[in-house]
Amino acid sequence: MEQPIHTLNCLFDQLGLPSNDDDIAGFIERHKPVGDEIYIHQMSFFNKSQRAFL
Repeated sequence: MEQPIHTLNCLFDQLGLPSNDDDIAGFIERHKPVGDEIYIHQMSFFNKSQRAFL
């Protein structure tokens, strides 16, 4: 049965990105600030398949 709540760790796993808490914190630090005028699936730091998944 699928978990009703998905974590950021699970999302990063699905995107093929390092998914431990320190890796996620580093990813956020490297890619901030992100304005609210662009959707997550349009952000250039994701590759084509990651953007399609999102």
